[in-house]
Amino acid sequence: MNYFFWSVVIPHNDPTNDDKPLHALYVQKDNTDAKAMNLADFGLTNGEVLTIKNALITTKQGFIYQLSNDRILTLSGIENAFIENNRDWSIAFATHIKQLQGSTRKKETIQIALHLSISGLLQGDENQSIPLLAWYAKDSQHFVICKTDLGQNLTICGISDGLKGAWMLNNKGVKNKEIGYVPVMNASLLPSLFTGSVLQNEDSVPAANVLTLDNMLGDGFISARVNRKGTVIEGDIQGVTSKGILLNISMTHDNEFKITLIAVTDIFTDEYRGDHLKTALHSLCQNYSYNEMVIVALPDNKKGYYQPKKNILFILANEKYNYFGFDSKKIEAYFSRCDEQYLIRINSQGQDKLIDNQQHCYQREGGGYYPRYGFYRNTVS
Repeated sequence: MNYFFWSVVIPHNDPTNDDKPLHALYVQKDNTDAKAMNLADFGLTNGEVLTIKNALITTKQGFIYQLSNDRILTLSGIENAFIENNRDWSIAFATHIKQLQGSTRKKETIQIALHLSISGLLQGDENQSIPLLAWYAKDSQHFVICKTDLGQNLTICGISDGLKGAWMLNNKGVKNKEIGYVPVMNASLLPSLFTGSVLQNEDSVPAANVLTLDNMLGDGFISARVNRKGTVIEGDIQGVTSKGILLNISMTHDNEFKITLIAVTDIFTDEYRGDHLKTALHSLCQNYSYNEMVIVALPDNKKGYYQPKKNILFILANEKYNYFGFDSKKIEAYFSRCDEQYLIRINSQGQDKLIDNQQHCYQREGGGYYPRYGFYRNTVS
């Protein structure tokens, strides 16, 4: 389903005047007839609109709204005018967000983006100023502001666990991304750091800390996303590298990156066959932290689970079963479907057996895999 938007402006005879007031806004869904969209339903007036471009409405007050369809308008950020018109712009913006969330007067509710962009902030003096990148995280109510280097194309993709920082992506090209991290900033501190839009103390705003991968992992990330907690995007970030390795990345208390090996995709496994695959997995696990089992994508819709401490690759013909637990004494792995009423047990020789678990003799406890009997969860580094 696609929506198209047209704006009709009021012309004037002065070619030097770029101010063309909005007369009407129209929206069309696919091939249906276009119809007028009334901004008054959202508490806005045509007179407030400065420009409409690429489905973005910029107002004279400095607000930026994203058009999605005839019933959805999303506040996506602010620009220079808002900063210039509000001395303590950070506090004013945070206050406006709270008021918008509690407003019930409008016919249609203005939605709020998870991460709102802030354009117009600068570092340096009037003669040589460099733009700062900035966002406001709606859920955590923190500001994210960072310096950039030439050639960086940073975007925010979520907040870290503990709300201490933001995960960034630096897009270096097609399927070539870098993961970065920036500490968040409290809104109450910003008025003392800025005079208007200009940063007074360059040391008070950090540059993004960018993760550098080694040759074993790849040149960069094909894709990455921050974990979700319900509707909130918050936690560690997971990314697939150019060599097909899925990593979980978190931050230590010393603001260092911690890399944990989660899985390998078919990009990785297509490079190896037979015992060479186990050798490659073993080499990976010698250099990085890992989960109790590393998930392995295999041909013919099969799924593998590699146990690093025992150097064993368990192979499941039915990909609907997921890892349940491991008996490190008997060297047997257990797998279950969602209801956990039946388990598959596979030994080190690859022999499998179906186990009736309707009485829940084996069950998960404490957030891990702890059966009542039969095996215990191995401790991983």
